[in-house]
Amino acid sequence: MKKKDVKQRIQLVPVFPYMDKLIRRKRSAGKESTADLYRAASNWLRKFLGNDKLLFSRITPSLVDCFHCYLLSQEHFAANSINSYMSNDQSMLDVANATIVK
Repeated sequence: MKKKDVKQRIQLVPVFPYMDKLIRRKRSAGKESTADLYRAASNWLRKFLGNDKLLFSRITPSLVDCFHCYLLSQEHFAANSINSYMSNDQSMLDVANATIVK
């Protein structure tokens, strides 16, 4: 498969069903803490967007920056919580990118 075809393939994948799949995999592997962190990070991203409809093609640096600002605006979050959510969302996206591109 050509690199261009692979890039187009990942762009059409819905983000949240894929994140949910990764969370289930972590749970079935006995990694409950990681699954809980992934779930929380995914839930905050859903809350930020106001829906479950996000394709990989819509993830841009601007969207990530806006999500970070949104988390900062939540006064009850410590910096470590925000970093955890951002990091876990990034980890799930990295796994998706590595898995789907194969």
